[in-house]
Amino acid sequence: MMRRWVIAMVSITALFAVAYGVTGLVTARPAAKPVVTGGSVVVVAVPGLSWTDVSAARTPALWQVLDYGATANQVVHTVGSTACTPSAWLTLGAGHGVDAAGCTAPTPVVTGSTASWPSWSQWRSTDSGVGLLGSTAAQHGKCIEAVGPEAALGAADSAGRVTHYAPSIASASFTTCAVTLVTASAAQLNTIVGKLPATSTLIVTGLSDGSSGDAGLRLAYALGTGVPAGVLRSASTKQPALIQTADITATLLQAVGVSTLPGAVHGSALQVVPTPQSAATATASNAALARAVSVNHQVLVWFWLAWAMVFIALLAAVVWRRARWTRPALAYLAALPIGTFLAGLLPWSRWPAPGLWLVLLSLGWAGVVVAIAYAGPWRRWIGAPWVTVCAVSSAVLALDVMHGSSLQLPAMLGLQPEYGGRYYGMGNAGYAIFATAVLLLAGLVGGRLIAVDERRLGAWTIGLLCGAAVLILAAPMWGADFGGPPPLLIAGGIMVVLALGRSLSWRRITLIVGAAVVLVVAVGVLDALRPAASRSYLGRFFAGLFDGSGGIVGEKLGANLRLLVATPVSPLIPLALIFCGYVVWLAGRPAQPGWSWARRLGNAVGLSEPLEIAADTQVGAEELPFLRETAIGVLVMCAIAMCINDSGVGIPAIAALIAFPFATALATRDPL
Repeated sequence: MMRRWVIAMVSITALFAVAYGVTGLVTARPAAKPVVTGGSVVVVAVPGLSWTDVSAARTPALWQVLDYGATANQVVHTVGSTACTPSAWLTLGAGHGVDAAGCTAPTPVVTGSTASWPSWSQWRSTDSGVGLLGSTAAQHGKCIEAVGPEAALGAADSAGRVTHYAPSIASASFTTCAVTLVTASAAQLNTIVGKLPATSTLIVTGLSDGSSGDAGLRLAYALGTGVPAGVLRSASTKQPALIQTADITATLLQAVGVSTLPGAVHGSALQVVPTPQSAATATASNAALARAVSVNHQVLVWFWLAWAMVFIALLAAVVWRRARWTRPALAYLAALPIGTFLAGLLPWSRWPAPGLWLVLLSLGWAGVVVAIAYAGPWRRWIGAPWVTVCAVSSAVLALDVMHGSSLQLPAMLGLQPEYGGRYYGMGNAGYAIFATAVLLLAGLVGGRLIAVDERRLGAWTIGLLCGAAVLILAAPMWGADFGGPPPLLIAGGIMVVLALGRSLSWRRITLIVGAAVVLVVAVGVLDALRPAASRSYLGRFFAGLFDGSGGIVGEKLGANLRLLVATPVSPLIPLALIFCGYVVWLAGRPAQPGWSWARRLGNAVGLSEPLEIAADTQVGAEELPFLRETAIGVLVMCAIAMCINDSGVGIPAIAALIAFPFATALATRDPL
């Protein structure tokens, strides 16, 4: 058995390595080059402008120069759900999200060619970083010119003063200062470009969500002698054709002579991936990403509401024993989450009716996964289809996160970049699917070995699968996740102990938790010691703890508490988790008094006694002996992840998209 196990492990590793290499070849991109700002830098904000607004007819001035510069979508998130223009300008001036209370700004007091904000203290009192750009420029002997009252919000220093102010484009200099900030319309771009010297660098930005009231990705464009034609990126997003407002701040600070960015700036200087493309191609590709993010957000609620209704119908069919096809149907439901990610392999957002195509592709890919699961003789083992669904789910997400998270970026259960959360690595929803799939896979395969009296090999299998998943999550160049590795490592460690037939003593639990903490702290500290531009989310988290900037821990706890009461349904999630824990606990104590219906529920899904499967499936009652231990691992992961991740309340709910169909399928007792 040992020899066969080693051969299987080596074969699986080799297969994954081949998949990793092929994926790397497909997703390879040219090396990025820095944006060089030799002369003055002019930032023109057209609030609310997105790539879907750009065409030769509607924006002729911009269209004429698109293929000479670098393009991208811009995340304009500030603090709230949408970015209003005053908040966006304050964010540009601070280098991180700032909220202009009420999204209104008083008129600045103009004195000759200067301006000041008499009520500046109302923003400084809530965020001391407001005015960082203007103050830093002054410290380096440079000035910032503001054209228009809204632009003056971004150019003002920490005292609310603007040393060079022009009320209109006609009266602006564009050459006096190192940086000029302008609020304009798309129609005024031609006038501005005509006034710029040849050595200037032009940055056009949508900056805010404008008056639309809907969060979304906005236009970003850079043109200059130091800007190669291609797509913009930054070290803060690690995504081609995607930047955030703070990246423009970092670029402007670099232009005024700053060599090391302040910790309060949450962005990195702009870079360009040299990929020359026509104006039509650049517009279409950028508009496709913006449309994908928007459509996913629109479809999200209805898609998963329909999922819940189908699951309830299948649950009723299981309870009343009305159908023998419920198990494949439940496997299909469990494959739908990964189907929504695989939909991103095709450019559906470029097609007519993109929402319909997104749904059809998600359904289709889930069908492909389930067809593979039931395609061969292995389906006679009740666990084999679920091993397939979990293996595909975990492998797809692992390969994606190891190559830039391109599938997660616009997905329904992906990173949701329009809200400024994550742009690479593993997001909360992706983590919930990945971790649940890994634990179920480890429990099923490890339990299969335990069933044939190979406890040590079963424990090794669980440990290796969970260990590899933790490595992928924790690595700064891949998952870059702080809140994900500890729950998965602790859950996996508990399952290994149980697989060996040992009891969960406090000493063993302490050792497992301690190992998880040491691993994450070690990786985080090493990442934090790297240069600021090279750090991942994990490194920035620990750097923030060291220098006290940002109140990171408080922000994470606050986000969790706010989400816990965000909707009437939110408080039910931890209550449901507690109930599931009670069912699992009760199932392991036959003599313990408790709710009889909760005990029957545990018995139904095989938590307290071996499953009795129909005889014609040719499987034995001992083929799934590790279900209760696997359920403990999943519940431990969900509980810890819910507590230590910002917005972690949603993790158990996403995990249920796989775990609930699996548990229901076990209760069918039908063939297949």
